[in-house]
Parts: sequence; C-alpha cells; structure tokens
Amino acid sequence: MRALLYFDRGRIPETDAAVARAFAIERSVKVMLFRSFLLVIWHGDPEGARKLLAEVPSEMLAEDLPASARYFVELWSGKPDQAVAAIRAVPRDFIESHFLTGPVGYYRGFALARAGKRAAAEVEWRSALVVVQRELAARPNEERLLNALALLQWELGDRPAALKVWQTIQELFAARSFRGWDNYFLQMTVLPEEEAIAKLDLRGLSGVSGLAAHLRLDPY
Repeated sequence: MRALLYFDRGRIPETDAAVARAFAIERSVKVMLFRSFLLVIWHGDPEGARKLLAEVPSEMLAEDLPASARYFVELWSGKPDQAVAAIRAVPRDFIESHFLTGPVGYYRGFALARAGKRAAAEVEWRSALVVVQRELAARPNEERLLNALALLQWELGDRPAALKVWQTIQELFAARSFRGWDNYFLQMTVLPEEEAIAKLDLRGLSGVSGLAAHLRLDPY
C-alpha cells in the first residue's frame, strides 16, 4: 500500500491523498482503518473516525490492527472508557500495528488512568511490567521492550529508573531518532516540556507529531 510508504516518511498530505483514492475504489477494512486514523491526526475529525470504525465487522475487533485503531480513535476522541473496551478485546500480551505497538496492559492502564481509575490502571501496569521484564530477559536490547519498560516504570512512580532506561535507549539507538508511536509516547512522557517541543520541531511540519489536529487532540 503506497500510503504506508508515504506515512513512514512523514509525508502526511501524500498519505491522505493515497488513502482517499483507495477509499474511493474500495471500502476494505484496512483502508477504513487507515482512513479513520487520518481523520483524527490530519483532519481533526474524531467523530467522523468513530462513525467509520462502526462499519468494521465486530468479529475483527480482536485483531491487532482494528483493535488498536479503535483504541486510538476512542482515546483521542476523549472517550477513555470506550478505549479500554477496545484494547480489552485483544487476547494477547503484546499488540503490534501501525497504530500501537507494545504491551497491551500499558495501553489498558493508560486509558483507565485517563478515565480517572488510577488504582485499576496501576494493576494493569504492574501486570504489563512483569510481562515486559520476562521478555527482556530473552531480548535485553530490543528497543520497543525498553520503551515499554521505561513507560511502565514512569507511570508506576519509579522515575529515576525510567530515566536511566531512557538514557540507555538514547545511547543504543541514537541514530534512529524519534522512531514509532511507542518511542513518541515515551519522549512525550519523560522529557521536560521544552525538550519535548524541540523534538517535535526537529520533525518538521510534515511529521505527524507537528500536525495542529494531532497536537489539539493528543491525550499525552
């Protein structure tokens, strides 16, 4: 799908145009999911995205791509309880898609916290931390596992440990600045505000993180 190539390069106008062309030809689930994502980050229309996602067959909502798209749209629509329901449909410990990557428990906890259910969120985060630590024992230098570890440590109040892991990520993967949504979440969580803004500036206006709609709706 050409739109994915544009998206991975931060070329959002071309991504949107390619998806619009595909959407005019066929309303496949994959195209609808990508279209819903762009309705949020590019058009600033979360309600339009929610209406489009309602067309996705319910039996597909436990799959990584539909579940993560629904979670993303619900959360950015200011509906954290619906986001929790979306991510709870995933029967696995980890989720992997263009919309979300990482331990499911982290995302469940994040939405629960946004819904004002901090105690429940911490239960999810502690469970996810056990899963991440287990996986790191086998793959100690995997960037996405380290991202998840730092995020979970930060949310559970162990800020010094999270910052130490963040520094490790910077030293190991310095040549891959600002990679993926999980790394974006981590930077927006642990960095001081001015430094986070500077990171966004480095992306330029074509990057997802610099979009006005993105900045207005972003729950982070």
